[in-house]
Amino acid sequence: MDIREQILDCDKCGQKHKIRIDFSKLSKEQQQGKEPVLDNFVCPNIALMYRVMSFVVDTRVNALKSFKEHGLKDQEDRTINVFKAEWG
Repeated sequence: MDIREQILDCDKCGQKHKIRIDFSKLSKEQQQGKEPVLDNFVCPNIALMYRVMSFVVDTRVNALKSFKEHGLKDQEDRTINVFKAEWG
């Protein structure tokens, strides 16, 4: 194993990252600098940002309209009963 530490100037967060690369697993072209080594580097500072969304999209109203249009009375009645049970 030929593990070397490289320092990468990150264009995403503006910081420097130390990356350990096993040069014994690289191709000859990568070792010679003809092919990139880090094609898919993901900045750890950016990758850990999460966006929490707390909402629900209820599409049952659209289904109810579709039931009415296509004459599906049983499904329409069941959906209306579920709405009445949930919302009164």
